[in-house]
Amino acid sequence: MLRSSFILFIYLIGTCTTSIAQSGKMWTKYESSLNKLIVHYHDTVVETHYFKGDKKIKTKLNKFYYWYAAKEIKRTQGSFDGLLLHGTYKKFTHDKDLIQSGNFYFGLKNGEWISWNQDGIIISKEHWKKGILNGKVHEYYNNGQLKSVIYYYKNSIKKTKSFDESGKKIK
Repeated sequence: MLRSSFILFIYLIGTCTTSIAQSGKMWTKYESSLNKLIVHYHDTVVETHYFKGDKKIKTKLNKFYYWYAAKEIKRTQGSFDGLLLHGTYKKFTHDKDLIQSGNFYFGLKNGEWISWNQDGIIISKEHWKKGILNGKVHEYYNNGQLKSVIYYYKNSIKKTKSFDESGKKIK
């Protein structure tokens, strides 16, 4: 009896360790009535929504699509094969500190996306339009001081302004 319990214990530890090591995740929770996913990674938790419907999604090769399958959020150019992210997206540390926030529109980044460091200081702010960087991208130093402003139009950089850590414009 003791030997069979020990063998079962070793098997369970090996199985759990293998699944965590292979997937890099702890677990995923579905809230199907809300079309919501909660994906637990080792160092972060992602709360997002997905598209659930009959609409045929026509993809474009020049855009990156975000989707969920096999216990993780994936990103591929020009296609997807799983639950397409659609709606709010928030990434937290396990201490519930917000480190990224944005929205998806049928798998494409859309609207304002903001990222924070572990101290809660903004490190970047981006503007997307259906998967295309369009507008200003602000980058910040770890002290919160503006580092650069990059102006995008349809994924192409049109103008850049850079600043030193004291806020002085770099020519």
